[in-house]
Amino acid sequence: MVAFGGRGWDRGGGRRPFLGPGGRGGELMPKVQLEDLGVKPIKEDEPAGTDVTYEPEFEELQGEIEKLSSPTAETTDWSKVVGLAWEILSEKAKDLRAATYLSIGLLETEGLEGFSRGVKVLKDLLENFWEGMYPPLKRVRGRVRALEWWAERAAAYLKRVQVPQIPEELASKIKEGLDGIDQVLAERLEEPPFFGELRELLDRIPVISPKKEEPSAAPKAAVTEVSSVEDAQRAMRDALQTLRKVAGLLRGQEPTSPLPYRLMRFCCWGPVDVLPPQEDGKTRLPPPPAQLQSQLQELESQGNWEGLLNLAEGRFPQFIYWLDLQRWVVQGMAGLGEEFSRAREAVEAEVASFIRRLPELPSLSFSDGTPFANEATAKWLEGLRGGEVQEPSTVTTGGEDDSLAQAEADARAAMRRGDLQGAVEIIQDGLRSAPSAKDRFLWRMALVRLLLKAKKGDLLLPQIFELDREVKEFRLEEWDPDMAVKALSLVWQGLTMGTGRRDRAQMEELLSRIARLNVLEAMRLKA
Repeated sequence: MVAFGGRGWDRGGGRRPFLGPGGRGGELMPKVQLEDLGVKPIKEDEPAGTDVTYEPEFEELQGEIEKLSSPTAETTDWSKVVGLAWEILSEKAKDLRAATYLSIGLLETEGLEGFSRGVKVLKDLLENFWEGMYPPLKRVRGRVRALEWWAERAAAYLKRVQVPQIPEELASKIKEGLDGIDQVLAERLEEPPFFGELRELLDRIPVISPKKEEPSAAPKAAVTEVSSVEDAQRAMRDALQTLRKVAGLLRGQEPTSPLPYRLMRFCCWGPVDVLPPQEDGKTRLPPPPAQLQSQLQELESQGNWEGLLNLAEGRFPQFIYWLDLQRWVVQGMAGLGEEFSRAREAVEAEVASFIRRLPELPSLSFSDGTPFANEATAKWLEGLRGGEVQEPSTVTTGGEDDSLAQAEADARAAMRRGDLQGAVEIIQDGLRSAPSAKDRFLWRMALVRLLLKAKKGDLLLPQIFELDREVKEFRLEEWDPDMAVKALSLVWQGLTMGTGRRDRAQMEELLSRIARLNVLEAMRLKA
């Protein structure tokens, strides 16, 4: 066997030292280059190789990974992880677990540049070896767990390592790789894993555009000759693909501008002139993953408007008929305040135009019966149709609406700067100066949402207990059940954050109260 920047055997039977995957300066070159690991088969008669679960190479690789969860173990040798995983994928097996370890190893050793290479390997592996790779299809849950672990480790890295900026080309490579992974999983799995947190963390990294050199003489732009219908269709596809990238980059740089939102909707909806094929209102389109729906609902209930906007807008190109996403986009913009007003109006105008073109669209559903537009979205769309825009409701409903919304926006900005204490002070000041019991209740909900976002479980306890007490004192479950559900959902999230003080009977009683008011919310929380 040839060693290649990982563990190998010399001719005398002894192990050669790990030299790293570079293959330069006298180092041994890999049998398969990294960019081909997800493309080239192990053998012609066994493209995916054989199961390596109990092979020494995989056990050694697994041993390095297991050091992560052992406080007494040595530090994980990420260079060794890269070498071992590379060796397995090159010579032994197309193993998804090894590919996820490789990707995280490259992230730890080479940063986001390495991560982009690892993402490509994962995408290629899923596209080319889905049927035969390991773990086998009969253990598909093992595949899902491997990908969930990968996304969690990548997200943990981005939280731990401050990445000041990322080149535009590298950001595009990572996004295209993640989109490819999402597409394969959406096509092959009923409930694919969801990488929302990873995408959100990547989206927060500032993107820098390459400096353009001034040419001595500007060359003429290349013009594709269009002489047939096929040429025209090809040119249109290319143009729309380019515009999608432009829209994404513009939104990253100017999220409050209406232009990127208009462009993205033109790209996704412009070519659509007819309804998707359907029978009795049910189309053949696969539904959005349940995990995605749950995360969007959770962001909404937490009042995390920035997260809601980014997640809903980011998944729009994948689910262009899912009109709930448009309501969530507008709701996120409304929660973020006046600076997003022009962008919000642009989205509303584009949605209204699309619905006027296809008025029956909101009544259709995905293949499993999930409606394109749920009850809340259908009501919102009716307002758009009639020219009377109904802003999706945020949780603030009193005289302090404007000041509370602005305070939450300011607190989120402080958190993005890493100033959690300043963020808490903003909300705490509003809570102290609230003029009425109702306003104090709304401000306390905002404080709980902030602490949930910051994952401060111990600090949450006194706030959620007080919130629960006020729900009972004000008899909200009787007089304002919707508000009660929002508050009790926050209490549940606080109790389940892992404070170590959970009371099973208390949790069951709380879930029962929520279920009496909203069964779907109780199901979502329990899941």
